[in-house]
Amino acid sequence: MLLLRDFRYITLFTICFSSLLAGCASSYKAAPDLNKFKHGQRVVCPNCNLVNGDLRGYILVGADLSGANLMYANLHGVDLSDANLSGINLEQSDMGETILNGANLSGATLADSSLMKAKLLGVDLTNVTMTGIWMPEADLTGAVLDGVDLMDTDMTDAIVDEGALDKALLCNTTLPNGWQNERDCYYPPEVDEQDH
Repeated sequence: MLLLRDFRYITLFTICFSSLLAGCASSYKAAPDLNKFKHGQRVVCPNCNLVNGDLRGYILVGADLSGANLMYANLHGVDLSDANLSGINLEQSDMGETILNGANLSGATLADSSLMKAKLLGVDLTNVTMTGIWMPEADLTGAVLDGVDLMDTDMTDAIVDEGALDKALLCNTTLPNGWQNERDCYYPPEVDEQDH
């Protein structure tokens, strides 16, 4: 049987939880006018909501898109050299042939994205979510991949420094030579029903 005190706690929890959800929903800025991105000036748009945005042809060298939401965005062939992409959400985006040389991707999410023929020269990918990426022929020369989870990632014909994948997590990962690597897959032991 619920007491009046219990209803107060439930009401307080509901109000707090609703406020939290409202805060999360409003954490992204409204989508900007993408036309202003073409004028050649440095783009500064942290926390922008650019879901499904088509940014092909835009000049984003040195841009600040930290914390922005670019899920499902089309960035095919875009130059993002030296851009601040820390904390950005690029999940399921098309980043084929993008140039990410010198970009800050700390805490970024690239899961299930296409990075075919992308250039990530010298990029530190230590804290980047990269599961399920399709990145054949990508150039990762000098990239830091220590501790990066490359589960279900296709790296066929990618350019990677020797030993760069030694500390990455490999599970169902297609290596540059086309071989499948399951080195870090964990399969729980099967339970024998007779033991119960």
